[in-house]
Amino acid sequence: MKRIYLSKGERRRLQRGEGGEVAEELVAHEYTDLSRDFRDHPTWDLNGASDDTVGQVKSTFEKIGESYPAPGRFRVWKQQHESLLRKDRDDTAWYVFVLFAPDGRDVLARMVRLKPATVGRRIGARGGWNDSGHEMGPQYKLPQEVVGL
Repeated sequence: MKRIYLSKGERRRLQRGEGGEVAEELVAHEYTDLSRDFRDHPTWDLNGASDDTVGQVKSTFEKIGESYPAPGRFRVWKQQHESLLRKDRDDTAWYVFVLFAPDGRDVLARMVRLKPATVGRRIGARGGWNDSGHEMGPQYKLPQEVVGL
């Protein structure tokens, strides 16, 4: 697991709701072998992607919500997952999960990198995909402890 303290500018961006972008930038800096990064998109498909190693970044906060705080979870879309699995037949795909957690006055980003097959097994062991009613189709919200954060 990698641990990175956020800069003041990165903390401000989190407050403005730019957590996903901050996570992607941290991952690009820490995992230099990941040459491509894909944002959530309903037509997300890696079939035509190059032979480069790709990564799907998922981020959340340790606690979400103000009135009724709850542990943050990582949203994984089935369509994205299946595309990442296909790409990983060549051992060239990863998930990187980023958890933002307060640490005194600072914010710590903890990162862990997992293979798509590992993530799929953990989703299956917890009951499988859920119909989200969203245009991107079925999803699963992985708890922090399931990915090792």
